[in-house]
Amino acid sequence: MNIKYVEESVLNKNPLGLIKTRENRFKAIYPHETKSSEDLYIIIEITDNEEIIIITLYTTTIERRLRNYAI
Repeated sequence: MNIKYVEESVLNKNPLGLIKTRENRFKAIYPHETKSSEDLYIIIEITDNEEIIIITLYTTTIERRLRNYAI
């Protein structure tokens, strides 16, 4: 995974979806950098100091987003 693309996505792009998973933790969904059939999921946490911490990231097919989140 291209870390620069991940960083650019989190800091400057609007996500396709944003789901709160628990207090201060979110699942952000972005388009995959090179594969139009996949989405990039980034789990982030926002600290009390308003810092963004990337917990994990993974890719999955766009059908999952369309089926589960109806965005």
